[in-house]
Amino acid sequence: MSIHLPGVAPGIAPRAKDSAGWDSGATGWGAAGCLGLLFAGLPAGGLPDRGPFRFPLVPLAMPLPYPARAARYRVRMIGIIALVFAALAALLHVYIFILESVRWTTPAVWRRFGVADQQAAEITRPMAYNQGFYNLFLAVGAGLGILLFAMGGPDALVAGRTLVLFSLGSMVAAALVLTTTGLKYLRAALLQGTLPLIGFVLMLFA
Repeated sequence: MSIHLPGVAPGIAPRAKDSAGWDSGATGWGAAGCLGLLFAGLPAGGLPDRGPFRFPLVPLAMPLPYPARAARYRVRMIGIIALVFAALAALLHVYIFILESVRWTTPAVWRRFGVADQQAAEITRPMAYNQGFYNLFLAVGAGLGILLFAMGGPDALVAGRTLVLFSLGSMVAAALVLTTTGLKYLRAALLQGTLPLIGFVLMLFA
């Protein structure tokens, strides 16, 4: 006389179950083995006989986009910081334009530039007026490059970066030339060239 237990085929003795209630069966797979099958997408043996059962296939290592996003974020932040320094350098050269082309004959201004007296300031006024516009044009070029770079788009980025690099590079070159006129102009050259130099280096990596 055979006894038919639910979930067990006739003529087959019930299989022993482990402490977690999983049927180890003839294969020797216990609860740990069945859990391991979750990541293999294979049928787990010993489950109630309700037809074939498969767990969803779960990849062991999923691609994480976070490193790429972090890299893009760093490049974007470097670009923003570069634009900030470029804008500060442009504003500085607009200020220099005002001093040289607008307020050159003011005593507080010509003394700052090392001019001997008011008469000398009047004599050098045309030269200072012309020189101030050079600084203004560099500032305009940097400002236009900043706008194009901030607009985005492949063409605008290339044009904006090119204008910013050219304008800032010219500012740095002018500061280097200023150092060749004498050590007394070293402080003025550092004030004039530090901001564009930082912006130029950062823009290379933006």
